[in-house]
Amino acid sequence: GARSELRSLISNLVDNALRYAPSGTEVTVKVTAQPDGILLCVVDAGPGIPRPEREAVFERFRRASGDDTPGSGLGLAIAKAVVERHGGHIWLEDARPGAASPGVAACIVLPAD
Repeated sequence: GARSELRSLISNLVDNALRYAPSGTEVTVKVTAQPDGILLCVVDAGPGIPRPEREAVFERFRRASGDDTPGSGLGLAIAKAVVERHGGHIWLEDARPGAASPGVAACIVLPAD
């Protein structure tokens, strides 16, 4: 893949996680080989993104409702564009389903070759 684009992708996902993770919590980056490619997940313990808004936050300048964290709303749009240019898929899910602060697991799968 394009090294600078992949660096931007990971940087955007980690930056988002750090912005939303409460002080004193961890942000985890997991990379795993899968049969269909490489799985990378950036996981935080923040407030999460409501399920109905998860696709919309990939649009430019869109943010989750009630979000007053500093930022432009471009990070996930950039990440999605990079993933798609590399033939991959990106999605968001709860990091800790059912928790008061479910966090976000921002996951991508990129082809191995």
